Amino acid sequence: MNIKFKIPFSQILKTKFPELNVIETLLPEGEYVKEVTKKNQGVLHHSASMSIRWLKDVWTADGRGPISTALAIEPNGDVYILFDPNYWSYHTGRGQWVDKFNVGCEMANVGPVKLKDGK
Repeated sequence: MNIKFKIPFSQILKTKFPELNVIETLLPEGEYVKEVTKKNQGVLHHSASMSIRWLKDVWTADGRGPISTALAIEPNGDVYILFDPNYWSYHTGRGQWVDKFNVGCEMANVGPVKLKDGK
């Protein structure tokens, strides 16, 4: 199934999961490829860091171009939208023919995932 998001992704998340704290904090252009492609999967990544804010700073300062993920999740569960998931960036190490067709999501986590209030 190939998907192209027709409404803003933040609106989809807020409607489907109203308990989520969704924050749009866009990366500067050049940190992703502004080309709309249909998506057929999601890829979860793990970053051994305390915060997505730190990772965002690294991505924008490293000068390596569009290496990032569209979404990021903080240890407290906040979801950051870093660029429109209709666009793409390099994030799997497998090149554009893989990365164009999936949505990357980075999880900041320095240890195992723990349940909070049974969730």
